[in-house]
Amino acid sequence: MFAVLILFSFFAMSCTKNNITDINQDTNAQKILGINFDRKYFDPFYQNESLPNILARIDSLANCGVEQVTFYKVYYADGISSLNLYEEFPTENPGWSNYSYTELAQMVVYAKNHGMTVQYAVEICPIGRGGSGWHNGYGEIWRGYYNPSNTGYFFNNFWNKVKIDAQFCEIQGVDIINIGQENVLLTTSDKDTYWHTLVDSIRTKYSGLISYYFNGGLYNRVSHQFPNCEFDQVSSSFCSNFDILGITMYPNLSDEAVPSLDSLKNELVPIFNYLEQIHNQTGKSIIIGETSCPSVKYPLTQDYVSWAWNANMLMSKITNYQGQANYAKALMELSANKDWLIGIFWHNSYYNSENANNVILLEKGPSPFGPDLVIKPMLK
Repeated sequence: MFAVLILFSFFAMSCTKNNITDINQDTNAQKILGINFDRKYFDPFYQNESLPNILARIDSLANCGVEQVTFYKVYYADGISSLNLYEEFPTENPGWSNYSYTELAQMVVYAKNHGMTVQYAVEICPIGRGGSGWHNGYGEIWRGYYNPSNTGYFFNNFWNKVKIDAQFCEIQGVDIINIGQENVLLTTSDKDTYWHTLVDSIRTKYSGLISYYFNGGLYNRVSHQFPNCEFDQVSSSFCSNFDILGITMYPNLSDEAVPSLDSLKNELVPIFNYLEQIHNQTGKSIIIGETSCPSVKYPLTQDYVSWAWNANMLMSKITNYQGQANYAKALMELSANKDWLIGIFWHNSYYNSENANNVILLEKGPSPFGPDLVIKPMLK
């Protein structure tokens, strides 16, 4: 999963490509830095974004040296075992939606015209009672809990959806199509044949690269391991389907209020070693598909990585940008001279309503890229 920057209505950005180079010295960070544009939301905490503002956002990111973006297409299941997949949910009063193919085409073309690498991510998102991001009594449930009641029916149904996306990506010249993230109950070895068939079918419609991103689970700072990483359950046969493998990670790296750059780099070294091990075992290029931390004090403690995007918890925290900036900078500096690592994607920086103004990950300066690179909404 590539990392993210979500959408908001009014913003200003002050940056130059030199800022990225200066901040990261001689690293290749600007080459691999990625931002995810998530799905359309109709959630109280998020601001729906118009196409002109998205294109303006791409302009600003390109001026900052960002060279990779991901656009999402989400299929919503009405429950963790449901076989029904929707492009909007609930259909009668959507709380979650998607950009149209017409909008997505303009977004892809615009990003490509800026020389950006474009990934198109297809995601399964179960919706039900008890999830997060409530709307009309329903909430989003973690995709790792999705376990369709009939595996064969699901993959056939999913293919009927994804083949349209594959054709779209071929026509638009999308560089990478991502067809799974954190689907831990769907990647056990007994389902390998279904994945082989799905990927082979996609390759009949799409000639670009295909990726999958594993759930990293909760990182254990003492043992320096991801004890429940999805990669450790899958077969080599599963991995052979894909051109690129990735990981989503929100690691517990520090109990400090404002963790220093050097301490975070030291804590990240075992993680980078693990990612290189995946590369060595599979021969695949690696992407950190999702990572981030909030712009609050204690941004990388265990209570953060386990709160599952709990906006109310974040609202009680004290805003601070330096720890977040240090984490992003540590990631980018450690990426230097690692040819096997081809992307780091910052995930989930949402527009903030007045009632959620501490849920800030990227959009309010100083940004994660350093104090000289400010990405923020214009005050109304």
